[in-house]
Amino acid sequence: MHKEEFLNKPKSLVLLKRSLEALAIDKGTPVEQAQRLLGHEKLEVK
Repeated sequence: MHKEEFLNKPKSLVLLKRSLEALAIDKGTPVEQAQRLLGHEKLEVK
């Protein structure tokens, strides 16, 4: 996600998305699969 896109999204939706992704990873979902499920365009981990 580009910085401009992040800044224009409602913050509560961003927090929800990140929380769901973190929960999925904590429950054992592979990072790449969690990223795809939540609609990430690029699957790189920084």
